Amino acid sequence: MLHLAPETHGSLFTAYGALLVAFVAGAFSLLGLTVAKENKVSEFRQEWINALREDIAEFIAQAQLIHSEISEYVRGECADYRDHLDRTRDPYLDLNRASTRIKLRLNLAEEDNKTLMNSMGELQDILRTRPDNIALFQTQFGPASKNVEIQTSLILAKEWKRVKAGETGYKRARRIALVVLSISLLAVVISLFC
Repeated sequence: MLHLAPETHGSLFTAYGALLVAFVAGAFSLLGLTVAKENKVSEFRQEWINALREDIAEFIAQAQLIHSEISEYVRGECADYRDHLDRTRDPYLDLNRASTRIKLRLNLAEEDNKTLMNSMGELQDILRTRPDNIALFQTQFGPASKNVEIQTSLILAKEWKRVKAGETGYKRARRIALVVLSISLLAVVISLFC
């Protein structure tokens, strides 16, 4: 068995302690950087959620305005077709702008995003066709509009869960930091008592 002189044992312990402190400090620095980055990603994700919510609200509001104008025209409350076109031109432009912003935000590789896009397309198709039967037009619009809201709610709920849970990199870094801290504390305890 190898016996070390007391002064060698003390300097070895000091070197080991310094190395351990440096390792733990480095691990926590890395954790700090990871947390900062992942927090920023979560902030961007929250901004994305808020912007999608605003654009969907704009899309549905413009669709309802257009629906109202079409209903008035078909019922004969607005007899002049040019006047009808003038009254719906800006809402159609705003609807299309909101639709384009939404499309650019969504990832069409995800099934729920495709479903939202399809439901938006169905609503726009209803608004593009001149209804010969106002009752049918009225009954188609409500469910199509509600479907856009439902599909959006599903996407927003999924994204909110992702924000609450934290980003994958953050969760992984947190686990690694806990393991490193546990091992370091165990090593200190063992070195003190052995």
